[in-house]
Amino acid sequence: MLYIFTHTDLDGVGSAAVYLVLNGKKPQDPDVLVTYVEPYNIHEKLEPFIQYLEDEDKIVISDIGINTKIYGELVKTLENAVGKVAAIEWYDHHRWDKEWVENLTELGIKLHVDTGTCATGVVYKYAPKGSDLTAEARNMLDDLVNAVCAADLWLWNHHLAPKLFRIVTLNGSQGDERRNLVLKKLSELNLWDEELEELLKEYVNIELKNYSRIDKRIVRSCRNNCCVASTIKVRGPPTNSFVGSYILSRTNADIACIVKENGSISLRSKKVNVQRIAYNLGGGGHPRAAGAKVELSFLDRLLLKVYTRGFLKRVNRKILDIALSENVC
Repeated sequence: MLYIFTHTDLDGVGSAAVYLVLNGKKPQDPDVLVTYVEPYNIHEKLEPFIQYLEDEDKIVISDIGINTKIYGELVKTLENAVGKVAAIEWYDHHRWDKEWVENLTELGIKLHVDTGTCATGVVYKYAPKGSDLTAEARNMLDDLVNAVCAADLWLWNHHLAPKLFRIVTLNGSQGDERRNLVLKKLSELNLWDEELEELLKEYVNIELKNYSRIDKRIVRSCRNNCCVASTIKVRGPPTNSFVGSYILSRTNADIACIVKENGSISLRSKKVNVQRIAYNLGGGGHPRAAGAKVELSFLDRLLLKVYTRGFLKRVNRKILDIALSENVC
């Protein structure tokens, strides 16, 4: 059995698709199970499967960086899984502490971390090749990797990047269903068709409506020449990255903070290393795009319901405190 645990975004879907292609597998095969996870819940998603693992099984984790809050629990979960399977492979492009790399490697995990590309590129570069590929298939894989990396690394130098990026992030109650649809097509090296085009139109229509709602919720705070602008994320499009880019342009802030009502925080910036801020909140990510999941206090939840601006001001103060103490702003 091949168990793939991958991120919920386009890079997660792309990396799973590339791994399947390289190994001659399809997501609908009876011996393949793909599960979409976040860095903060990877241990919870892994745990239920441990009792069913067998000697010939393989676990593949892709596009998931270490979340400091659950690191200890994750290591325990991996320790329980290592002795039961043929291999655990982990492919990522986020920044890892040396200690994390050493600890997981000592456990016997085949870890591949390369910050020079996206996770889809890491899988393409390092994953074992279980089947022969035609020249046409390799060309299509090259195109797929370039499209996914163009979106995930915020380069936008591939015509399919903004299209695929939007489709995968059109989640709601059908999130995994849509991810699986895209995964199936990409694993068949079908990068675009009429069905995906219709999904894109649906996304764009919702995105345009939601920008006006986001705009009304933006709160900007500054201290010592460092400015943060935050907003509450509305359900559905646009994505956190598009919202972050919009906030930065709209407010001329140094840091954009996108908050969800469940305590999920996404940070974006054009010049500030927001990864350091996210790390202090128990999360991680990239220097220009990072995030964390925080526990909301009773006061936070109350303010969210009755005084949203007050809640966002509290968030901004926290972000500014960390940014200034870390000297990143």
